[in-house]
Amino acid sequence: PFLMEIAEDGTAHGVLFLNSNAMEVVIRPFSLTFRSIGGVLDVYLFMGPSPAKVVQQYTELVGRPYMPPYWTLGFHQCRWGYESLDVVKDVVHKYKEAQIPLEAMWVDIDYMDGYRIFTSDPVTFPAQEMKEFSEDLRRGGQHMVVIVDPGVKVDTEYSIYQALTDDPSMCIRDPATLTCAPNSVWPGDSVWLD
Repeated sequence: PFLMEIAEDGTAHGVLFLNSNAMEVVIRPFSLTFRSIGGVLDVYLFMGPSPAKVVQQYTELVGRPYMPPYWTLGFHQCRWGYESLDVVKDVVHKYKEAQIPLEAMWVDIDYMDGYRIFTSDPVTFPAQEMKEFSEDLRRGGQHMVVIVDPGVKVDTEYSIYQALTDDPSMCIRDPATLTCAPNSVWPGDSVWLD
């Protein structure tokens, strides 16, 4: 936690109690107590003397915030269950028709071929049409974001899965066997890139 105290005369100081363990902070009228269950304790004091200087000193340590691309702060549409690219195009068209701003259209994992990452369904989300649609959106000042989930479908005919089984050092491994550790998610049995 980070705390800044501003005195009645406008001067300020700050304290950063940096610890990755569970902790409790108790604030009372004339005291402040930090309690942690363990770990490395790093305490930083920021002497100010103004609130602006405290923030400047704090962000010098932890990193300065940045302004993300303007479009990322706007209106976005995302939903699982769009059955085809035509449905996605229709959603974008209806936003325009209703004069609702739309900076980004997200396409969930429906676009994948059998939920295999780095693929698109050749019938419902043809790759070339996806590219053209993305370019059309871009020309109109909009963006398309496709969701890429890290689960790699267990499928011996799938080249990405095959590459992971050939070199299991690229995936999260079972410590006992040092092979890719499968688990079940949206495509069924999957392994994860590491």
